[in-house]
Amino acid sequence: MSVVEQVDTGDLKSPGDGLAGSNPAAHTNCRLVLVEWLDSRRPSGEWRWLSGYKAPAPIRCFSPGYVIAEGDVVALASTLAPDGDDVQAIGVLEIPARSVVAIHDLQEPSHG
Repeated sequence: MSVVEQVDTGDLKSPGDGLAGSNPAAHTNCRLVLVEWLDSRRPSGEWRWLSGYKAPAPIRCFSPGYVIAEGDVVALASTLAPDGDDVQAIGVLEIPARSVVAIHDLQEPSHG
């Protein structure tokens, strides 16, 4: 028997239970987005001659999540958990606004 078959999910609530339209982001006005941004590369652990150094391009990243703050940083939460009158967030990624190339709105999945 698999672990999934052993778990009784009868008492578990959907993330949208008790919220308008059963959308966890609706309670917080968080947008679901895909952020395109540029990141630095990790430091090299070797000596290099400056005369032969060629700067690499920055790393282009794509991060999905719920926008929980915007300003000097764009803060994305990977997971929202509504609980009464408040919402918890986990997996928060803070991207410097200067590094953001574009923010693409994503369509919230229906929880029908």
